[in-house]
Amino acid sequence: LFVSFPLAIFLTTLSSRVVVLLFRPEYLEAAPILTFLAWGVLLYGIGNVFLNTIYALKRPNVQQNILLLVTIAFLVSSIILTYYFSLSGMVIAYIITAILQFSLSFIYVKKLIAFKLPYEHISKIIVAGLIMFAFVYYFDNYIGNLFSLILVIPAGILYLSVLHFL
Repeated sequence: LFVSFPLAIFLTTLSSRVVVLLFRPEYLEAAPILTFLAWGVLLYGIGNVFLNTIYALKRPNVQQNILLLVTIAFLVSSIILTYYFSLSGMVIAYIITAILQFSLSFIYVKKLIAFKLPYEHISKIIVAGLIMFAFVYYFDNYIGNLFSLILVIPAGILYLSVLHFL
């Protein structure tokens, strides 16, 4: 969450710039898809932490069942949604299954062990990320070209500074 949340914010804010830098302007239609994928990957990563926790708690069968269910859900939803919505449907299927994996693994870990989410730390990451978002969004409007990707350096320093002082 420490790295993936600000990265998702950065990709959300500057997705069109990233697409142009990595590919060509003809692919600008993919910018919104990159935005949604960034958040899907964030959820998928957090879900994997809980899945690994299930495995570490010596419940490999539960982990396997969750992975099997998520895989089947992805296959079914991706076929249906891709048929109707093309690439956007595939992204929607990915996000749905990332949410499913996160939810199932989180619920099962909560059943196995009593733990509290570190809400204080999570809220600091969110606040620092939102401040970073405001910074990048504000300055991107003034720069407005590929040079706005250079904002990642001062934005990252700002993010770490805010985290330090919160």
